[in-house]
Amino acid sequence: MTTTQERATQRYTDRYGPCIVPDAGHINKDGYVRTPNKNRKFGGRLVMLHRLEWEKAFGSIPDGYEVNHKCGNRACSNLNHLEILTREDHLVMTNRNRYRFRSDKIFNRYLKDPSVDRDSLASEFGVSRVTVDKNICKYKKEFNLNTPKSL
Repeated sequence: MTTTQERATQRYTDRYGPCIVPDAGHINKDGYVRTPNKNRKFGGRLVMLHRLEWEKAFGSIPDGYEVNHKCGNRACSNLNHLEILTREDHLVMTNRNRYRFRSDKIFNRYLKDPSVDRDSLASEFGVSRVTVDKNICKYKKEFNLNTPKSL
């Protein structure tokens, strides 16, 4: 089973072409490529490559806005995979994806061993039993798996 991140990346690759991840630059701990905006001798500094590419193509990013990777690949600089969002919208989207990723992990763990105790899953992933139950029910419904009535 693929993760949400892999499905999202594949969806945008199929639709908008492959991600463009450069060989040059430095990938930071968060997965973003940083590169100098100009030669350091002339005052250059490290900037996020996707922001630099956006600004080259469309001009400066307005205050209160951020560049979002629709493909989910933070190292990607393909302009077809980028969009501009308000900070608030970007935060909501990021949180939705973060929780979906956790939901994928919970369900994948459940698929490996359906007899696993739900309280153990909750403890393993640092969530409540109700969250585990909701995730399992949601995925069973999404994938048309047989859902027992006593969840």
